[in-house]
Amino acid sequence: MITLYLGYGRFHIGPRSLFALAAVVAVYFAIACNVGYIEASGTVAAVLFTVFALRWRRRGILLLVRILIGATAAALLWLVAVDLSWFRDRCEDCWLDRDIWQVRVYGMPVYERTREHGILHRVAEDLGVRCPHQHSSHDYLRRYWGLVYPAYPCFNGILRLSGEDWYDDAAAEIVRARGKSSPALAEEFRQKVLVAHDWQYLANFRAKLQQSQSGNTTQPQPPPTAKPGGR
Repeated sequence: MITLYLGYGRFHIGPRSLFALAAVVAVYFAIACNVGYIEASGTVAAVLFTVFALRWRRRGILLLVRILIGATAAALLWLVAVDLSWFRDRCEDCWLDRDIWQVRVYGMPVYERTREHGILHRVAEDLGVRCPHQHSSHDYLRRYWGLVYPAYPCFNGILRLSGEDWYDDAAAEIVRARGKSSPALAEEFRQKVLVAHDWQYLANFRAKLQQSQSGNTTQPQPPPTAKPGGR
């Protein structure tokens, strides 16, 4: 047993209390080093509230206080342990934006959903070119604590504006056909656009693609037939 003298008081700490204190400190720093100090502090507070509620033996109106303390502990633990996080991976070469939503428990994802959008990435894949994403970034956009409360990080803004309406399914079919018929086109597109960022080449590529679409959608008109008796 350890006896502490603090001011005018004397406190006795038994082996059980000392072990419990060491366990709380170990859990705190284990969570803090791997996840964060906010999560660790909230978890320890929730555990202490729970222990306090369970050890409260009084009856009567104070039983309601005990229940409220336990509910507060559960809500606090849920708030700091579970979150919905939104990430975005961006490639500056092929303009690929990949949105990633994860439901995490102490930073470990238990559910993930992704969505990709990027016009150059689509064109390159239809040509048979794979972008290595060498110039890419990973941004943490937003976090919903307890799946509901938005807090830090909380990014609000516009990352990129890109019009993808000109590259539809019909345009993709034309690009895939060109990639099969001309293997050199894929390497040329990779070098000009993905590596050198030649946007004038991309503008010409788009103009030629739109011309091909216009030619495909224009139906040939049948020759006029001569009227009976006409010249």
